[in-house]
Amino acid sequence: DLAPGGPRRVEITLRDDAPLGVLFEKHASGKPAVLGFAASCPAAVADRLRPGMVLHKIAGVRCGSIEYARALELVRALDKPLVLEFKGERPPDDDDRDRKSRRRDRDRKRDRSRDRKRRRRDDD
Repeated sequence: DLAPGGPRRVEITLRDDAPLGVLFEKHASGKPAVLGFAASCPAAVADRLRPGMVLHKIAGVRCGSIEYARALELVRALDKPLVLEFKGERPPDDDDRDRKSRRRDRDRKRDRSRDRKRRRRDDD
């Protein structure tokens, strides 16, 4: 995973040829994107992926120029274990909100302090 609030990267390892249980759709980029989950999707996978996340790497290779159908074909055909990396926007979490709130409070305090110093100088 990357910095909070930035893109989120999730790695999923396919251990065998069992179905992944992830339903895909074609993203605007042409890459496969998570649409949803089949009933057969393992909880460990469904808990980490979110709809809209895009398949970013297959076995460590970026999917940039691989067409949608070919990417899905590779996932099915390549030897397992196989590592897939998905990328998506990370929703802001409570820590992000708390961090932003603390930053805003710190900035306000600094501004008030600066204003008080200016007023003192002006009064002198």
